[in-house]
Amino acid sequence: MKVIVKIALVSILFLIPFIFFCQQDSLSSNNIAVVQLTNGKEIRGIVIYEDDLKIVLETGKNKSVEIYRTKIKSIEIISSNDIKNKSEFDSESINYSQNCFLPTAYITKKNELYFNSHYSTTYNLKLGIDKNFEVNAGGVGIVYNYMGICYSAELFDFLQFGTTVFGTCLFSLDGSLDSEFETIIIPRLSIGNENRNITIGFVGASIQNFNNWINGGYFGAQRRINERWTIAGELTTINLDTYNYFYLGNVIAKFRRNSTVNWNFGLAGIRFPGLSALFPSDYAFIPIPYFGYSRSF
Repeated sequence: MKVIVKIALVSILFLIPFIFFCQQDSLSSNNIAVVQLTNGKEIRGIVIYEDDLKIVLETGKNKSVEIYRTKIKSIEIISSNDIKNKSEFDSESINYSQNCFLPTAYITKKNELYFNSHYSTTYNLKLGIDKNFEVNAGGVGIVYNYMGICYSAELFDFLQFGTTVFGTCLFSLDGSLDSEFETIIIPRLSIGNENRNITIGFVGASIQNFNNWINGGYFGAQRRINERWTIAGELTTINLDTYNYFYLGNVIAKFRRNSTVNWNFGLAGIRFPGLSALFPSDYAFIPIPYFGYSRSF
């Protein structure tokens, strides 16, 4: 019995350094040290050595930095789990589902309501039903109105698919009760995430009493720079059958005024090859200042 106890004690004493080494190795490989220096600089890395005078950080492959403690203002340890769970930004983007005029494949969250307007003359409402469905409604004044439903699904971590089907109504301006009905479908793919993405979409429309099939496509992109600013742009072409009718492009900045409101402004460009008598083809694009407003509820 005494022999067994002695063997156990010796084994424990032998294993203590090994256990301690493993724990240190685990901590060093799973934690990042954020070192704030007295000169205002910040250095991040894995602690590979430390004593009373200095610490040594591994900052990259075969790269290390030696820092004396007299130059250190503070040290913060971040675990790998904290890094994985920390989102890129402190708050969600307000209008990630919209580049400018046309949508991305991402939709409004469940039970959230999103509103945006262009030039204070249009309105668009989006209501999230669940993680895959969204209801849309909007128009231009009282003349043109639409309602639609959108389906969205994540195909891969980096790829989102969405498609929206609209039913629209255009009322006559001559005082009669005549109206034109239209069906629009917008399938699209977005690559990236809600903060940074590229969208490729198709636009198809069929109008009552109109013989030509309207179709087109668009390319959009947006990049969130920080908590307040997002840069976005689009390039769209609309065709009547096989004839290019007009092109629309824009580059805008989205400024997050507060937790629920965005102010959007920038420059749009439009060209009408289909109306060359009014808009000579010598002009590549007619520049138009852009301003808009969006908010979430």
